[in-house]
Amino acid sequence: MTNKRFELTEEMISSIDYSMNKLVDKNIKLNFNEISSFEFPLDEPFGLQVSYNDTIYCLIIKFSSKNKNLICTGPGAYERDIIKDGELLTPPFFSRWSWYKFFKESYIAYADPMFFYGEKIKIAWLIGTKEHWFLQDLSKIIEELCKNQEIKHNNILFYGSSGGGYTSVVLGTLIKNSQVLINNSQLFVMNYWESMVNPVFDLLYESFVGMTKDEIIETIKHRLDVIELFKKENYAPFITYYVNVESEWDIKLHGMPFLKEIYKLKQFNGLDVVYYREIKNVPHEPMNSKKTIRVIREYCKNYLYNSKEDMKSKENQNIYIEGKYIPKLQKQNKRLKKKNKKLKKENKKLLNSTSWKITSPLRKIKKIFK
Repeated sequence: MTNKRFELTEEMISSIDYSMNKLVDKNIKLNFNEISSFEFPLDEPFGLQVSYNDTIYCLIIKFSSKNKNLICTGPGAYERDIIKDGELLTPPFFSRWSWYKFFKESYIAYADPMFFYGEKIKIAWLIGTKEHWFLQDLSKIIEELCKNQEIKHNNILFYGSSGGGYTSVVLGTLIKNSQVLINNSQLFVMNYWESMVNPVFDLLYESFVGMTKDEIIETIKHRLDVIELFKKENYAPFITYYVNVESEWDIKLHGMPFLKEIYKLKQFNGLDVVYYREIKNVPHEPMNSKKTIRVIREYCKNYLYNSKEDMKSKENQNIYIEGKYIPKLQKQNKRLKKKNKKLKKENKKLLNSTSWKITSPLRKIKKIFK
């Protein structure tokens, strides 16, 4: 049963409609089970509201008719007192929603439903309620959209900075084989500013009735800590992590603790850390837009599907199926086995040779190891 605090009212639904219509001309409303068979518009932006588990998930989308890559961007923090054109901005809030125009790939920007339920919420990482983890539900929506458009998981890039970086890592973990690119990201929610975290817990207390803060943290630790999520899912995505060296707070509270823990995990599947210097009043802010767009474009060019030739060049990537890493190198492995067999024969031939000139180096080595 849905807690009254998290019920969708007519006023809330009307407000969502109004805000979405101000951003894009075309808006579509669907239930979750309608996504797979719906015929979405191509090569033009549209809003999508998906009703799922008593919550409305808002996305702004542009599907490409020619490119089977997908870029997904997540929301960061938002002030709740911004006035634009004489009106107070109301949720849903999107980060970089209009960036679809800069990419040939399909593009999705998603909002955080937590903003609908608390006026003091400025960032919430789609933590959800006791019954439903909003990020997990969103991952299922994105998977359905990808099935609809025949987009494979390894052609999805989750990008975000700050709180959007956190949700990108989580989605990249829940949607196996997808790619993750983050910038000055949170990686441990409880290491974020207390003034930002407390309003989220004020909501959670109303869902996790009678539980203390510590009890809630223990119950949903995989929603608050990406290392705990990796353990729970028995999987960690390959992450490309851009960090501004000027942001001491990001490095000390997120970067260093993450690096310390990730290498210990058996689930560790690789990590690229790119340090850069950008002088800003608030060093935590992401790279400037031009540089960010350039980085995303370059990433898509190098690591996402673009043609059959590109797919052939990616044969060294691993895929993840039912809890195991399955390498896409079966043909190469067969060739290597043949080469190995041949080398063993040659080695045996050398060892059995009566020629001192041929075998003396080998005999010296054998003597050392005796």
